[in-house]
Amino acid sequence: MCMIEEKLNEFVRYYNYERYHESLENVTPAEVYYGKAQRKLKQRK
Repeated sequence: MCMIEEKLNEFVRYYNYERYHESLENVTPAEVYYGKAQRKLKQRK
């Protein structure tokens, strides 16, 4: 895999699994996709 592909994969992983999105009520896209967002939001309350 070339360096550009590695960096792109790294960014996509960060964006989907680590970065909280304000438009998603500050959960990650992965949490929404895998159905874990509501549980996390309940824990925060």
